[in-house]
Amino acid sequence: MSVLNKVVWAEGVFLGQQHFQAWDRFQSDRLQFVQKSLSPFFWGLLSLQWNESALREGRFELVKLECILQDGRVIDFRRDQDAPVFMDLNAVGRDEFTVHVAVPNSHMVEGVAGYQASGRVAGWLAQYHDLADESDSSRTREVMLAKPNVMLKTDSDLDQMSCLRLARIQRQYDGEFKVVPEIIPASLTINAVPAMRDMAQSCLDMLTKIVREFSKNRAAIGDISSYSASEMSNFLFQKELVLLLPELASGCQHGRMHPYSLYLLLGRLHQVCAVFLAPENISRVPDYDHQSAESSIPVLLAEIRSMLAVNRDRPEDKVEFKAVSPGRFESTQIPRHALENYSFYLAVDAKQDSVDWVARFTQMCKLASPDQLETVVASGLPGVSMRHVQRLPQKIRIKSGFEYFQISTDSKLWDNVIQTQKFGVFCLGEFADSDIELIILEEK
Repeated sequence: MSVLNKVVWAEGVFLGQQHFQAWDRFQSDRLQFVQKSLSPFFWGLLSLQWNESALREGRFELVKLECILQDGRVIDFRRDQDAPVFMDLNAVGRDEFTVHVAVPNSHMVEGVAGYQASGRVAGWLAQYHDLADESDSSRTREVMLAKPNVMLKTDSDLDQMSCLRLARIQRQYDGEFKVVPEIIPASLTINAVPAMRDMAQSCLDMLTKIVREFSKNRAAIGDISSYSASEMSNFLFQKELVLLLPELASGCQHGRMHPYSLYLLLGRLHQVCAVFLAPENISRVPDYDHQSAESSIPVLLAEIRSMLAVNRDRPEDKVEFKAVSPGRFESTQIPRHALENYSFYLAVDAKQDSVDWVARFTQMCKLASPDQLETVVASGLPGVSMRHVQRLPQKIRIKSGFEYFQISTDSKLWDNVIQTQKFGVFCLGEFADSDIELIILEEK
């Protein structure tokens, strides 16, 4: 007979306990049917705590457990309110095993007065409570209530049980027992399992760092329409990452994100990384396994980290241009391909009220490779030529107070800069305390 048959209440029905039992089963089975229809992963942990002191003594003892089993039964166990639930780990006789919370697959209730024991393990334990009338607290009646018959079992003892994995236990060399992080129990929120919460947080930290770097780089760029192909690819990649950040941040902040939602988000992140960084990984998204989340979510996260570990930054983006002494500036090493193919600009703030100094700057400031700079200054040679530009490429974000000079890359002195992969600038007289920044653009 189908379990989804409602009890008919009609005049003349002689009520017996069977009516109420059938009504109770209908309500619970109907709720489970609705749950699994709307969400296939409606079961798992909400919270789990065990006694660490008891674990060291060879007992896995529950302190708190909130969960929904696959058959829809709800467990709300609290050690300060319920009878102890524990497992003697030494009696298991194995060095490594998995502990499950289990409830017998039975509607029978143990402890009902007037009923003989059937010999079967009951799924419920009866308790008698004096309950007050909610409308008149002076009226009380003894009511029999039942709680799930919660047990702790190993893999080999799960016949006729509705169960949920809790932890993997391992005996250490000194005889003590330890919970090892080899399994991730099914859960209803990422906060229910510390390993799941930590993975989500580490992914959030990783994305936040990337987005922070993106914001910093974007602030230094003007019109994105002037991007080169490689710059545009990097921009589009980072844009996709930025769009994923709010969803992950909200899930981590409130802790109510379902592991399947985290899996879907990581799946999108994996595919974004694969499309831009490693096309061979596009089809390598593992299937979600709610029962064994360790086979999907950590695998996804590890592959994402591996793809993001590939250095996508342009080497020239890391070039620094610093003052080494008053009036003297020097770059760090510049990639040879950049020196041969890119455009170089100096942004100069001479800290003067007018712009009359612009014409004098190219005469009073010398540019050359570090090993030739002193010779150029001492001999009065012009150095690598520079010209003041007023119409800048759109990708340069103009800063107030700065004037811009383009460095010529067609002179013989620039050939020596290419050989040393560095250059320096020496500013004389009124320009000794100028602020100078180096801008490298991929234009050619």
